[in-house]
Amino acid sequence: MYHTLKLNPKITLWIYPVILVFLLFTRNAFSQKTEKYFEKADHYYQLEKYEKAIHYYTKIIQAEFDNVKAYLQCARCYEKIEEYTKADELYAQIISKSENLEPEIFLEYGDLLMKLGRNDDARSYYMSYNNLMENHDLRVLRNIKSIEDIDKYYLDTSFISLQLLSFSSDEEDYNPRVYDNNLYFESNREFAGNDPLLRAVYVRSLSGDPDSKSKKAVAFGNNKEVLKGFAIANSTGEIFKSVRENTDTDKRFELKRAFIENDGTRFSKEENVSVDDFEENIFFPAVNHTGQILVFASDAEEGTGGLDLYISCRGSYGYKKPALINGFINTKGNECYPFLVNDTILFFASDGHGGLGGYDLYYVNLNKPSSIPTNLGSPINSQYDEFGLSLSEDHTIGFLISDRAKTQSKADIYQFELNMVRAIGEVTDQKTGDNLKNVAVSYSAPGDEKYEMILADNGRFSLVGVPGEEYNLIISSEGYEMEEFYVSTASSPSVGLYEVNIGKFPIVKVEPDSMPIPEKETEPVVEVTILPEKTVEEQPALVTGTIFRLQIAASRVPLDEGALKKIYRGSREIFMFEEDNWYKYAIGDFRSFFEANAVRRQCNVKGAFIAAYSDDSKLELRSAIRELHSIPAEIRSESSATPEIRETINKTTLFFPFDDYKPAAMELNKIDDLLSILKNHSDYLIEVDGYTDIQGSKDYNYGLAAERAKYVKDYLISNGIDHTRITDHAYGEKHLRKVCYQDCNPSIHKENRRVEIIIYINN
Repeated sequence: MYHTLKLNPKITLWIYPVILVFLLFTRNAFSQKTEKYFEKADHYYQLEKYEKAIHYYTKIIQAEFDNVKAYLQCARCYEKIEEYTKADELYAQIISKSENLEPEIFLEYGDLLMKLGRNDDARSYYMSYNNLMENHDLRVLRNIKSIEDIDKYYLDTSFISLQLLSFSSDEEDYNPRVYDNNLYFESNREFAGNDPLLRAVYVRSLSGDPDSKSKKAVAFGNNKEVLKGFAIANSTGEIFKSVRENTDTDKRFELKRAFIENDGTRFSKEENVSVDDFEENIFFPAVNHTGQILVFASDAEEGTGGLDLYISCRGSYGYKKPALINGFINTKGNECYPFLVNDTILFFASDGHGGLGGYDLYYVNLNKPSSIPTNLGSPINSQYDEFGLSLSEDHTIGFLISDRAKTQSKADIYQFELNMVRAIGEVTDQKTGDNLKNVAVSYSAPGDEKYEMILADNGRFSLVGVPGEEYNLIISSEGYEMEEFYVSTASSPSVGLYEVNIGKFPIVKVEPDSMPIPEKETEPVVEVTILPEKTVEEQPALVTGTIFRLQIAASRVPLDEGALKKIYRGSREIFMFEEDNWYKYAIGDFRSFFEANAVRRQCNVKGAFIAAYSDDSKLELRSAIRELHSIPAEIRSESSATPEIRETINKTTLFFPFDDYKPAAMELNKIDDLLSILKNHSDYLIEVDGYTDIQGSKDYNYGLAAERAKYVKDYLISNGIDHTRITDHAYGEKHLRKVCYQDCNPSIHKENRRVEIIIYINN
């Protein structure tokens, strides 16, 4: 039996207002509590105490599941303490909970996804952000461009070796600086349990036991202060620090100074440093070796957004009014942790120039304000944060901070060494000082009789060498005397981290003789074509069209046979030709620059160089190389015909020496193993594909790949395979067998220098 509950009408009249008042009171109390949580959480967030901030943001989320602000701030905190997976989960929830999000959230999430290595997803969110903004954000466009061209950041991996230092602690180590064979750095290792924002300066010897403990530097940063970077002026022993009195204040960061004393572990009494007419925060100071130039980061309102870099010079009573650094250095992102080399090369960290993700390290020449900062690439940079780069006083060893190890520590100290440097020079006219065109530069290390040749583009050239090594240069140009120079690649990065400027090389122009060269009977010019190696004797033949001539000597008067034998002791025929009142001597005309270059390396003639001609007219060598060996338009555009349906029978790979189009004999044996198969199956077709490593320009690499494929094709034809069965293609540095990302060492380059022979049947 069911009973019906009946309410007293008099009670009904007052019960609803009571419930309404109760709900309003509860909601108001709840709102007040949430507001207090926000106040505490935001306070800790501003003080960079992110773990405590997370505690209160989480309470808000538990109470209000749809509070987007709490989710967002909590995600930002997790990202700050480098718990990227948790931050990813929160961002995903934010995007799923709301349809009308601020565009900046897509930008932040894209940055996070870059650190997680999800570049394609990051690009999608960057595009969403860009579509929501009325004005295109250059920072985001740079990030999108970086993802699309990600390979370019891995080109110089073989220049650097990088290792995590064993004395890095489980806490935060920052800002390594070298002075007097000691490494100084700041760390919170003694304060992390109580207040992780407190830091002190530590010092350890670079020549001592690597497992020894680091010493805390006395009387500098040991009080309750918050450090935001320090700098050392190497020639004066001054140490500058950015400091705030304690962790519970929002007082600005100021600049203080002391002097390094005794064994490097003590400092003089510190003093305030005056920076004229600047009342904003001063972060991460950097000074040149005398302390006369000061560079620092600040979040001043006059900046472009985030942290920007400022520069100032020392005056009589401190530093003059700072100015924003001109050019393309500062962005809407953050630029910080500057480091000065030779007063002009500025290294810094930024998250506003694109790159591999997070903060990347860059350098720029301050004397060239219009230049774009250069990303240092891998292995210096990674998808995580890199900052705090500094170099030893001889510039051969460097240090940086990175969180790539994903250890308990949020920031570890890495040491890197330069394995190779790119030495940059200029060839000029001794009288006018003008840069010269069409210059050949041959170089070798001391004691090495093998010379490598490079071409100077408008007088500028670069060679790759070992830091601190001496090299012998032989410079030659038409109409100029051949000159010999000795240079050192002692690392002094006046251009960039991997690059050193070895100066200008003036050569003397040969003035025409006052008396004309007497006419005399000369033997007719005999030009030769180099036949395949199986031909014992070289047979002369006229070469027409564009050719590459290997010249070994030039003289105002004819040279006799004895003089020529002293220059060239090989078996190739020497022929003479006249040009611009010179008697010139060459040992071959070649259809291919690469064939000429191979002979040049083998001829053992110092200063031998290649010139290009077409129908007796001299060509600019680089233009001739580009014309004959450049990438066709269809290859550049990635377009290709519809592939045939085929069955692959065999695929064989041949490997090649560096910058050579001929494989070693043992590689040719692989082709010999295929010949019987090809001769027994006349229906089998052959595709020959040529490839190179990533060293050299794209056009040059395409030409070299084409020569490799052609050589293999000609070898097959010379061994009885009908040419109609063979197709050859060149791909240059495309379709690398091993991509040079984190470890682009010589063995990886070797695997990319190849020809692939594919035997197949069309179906």
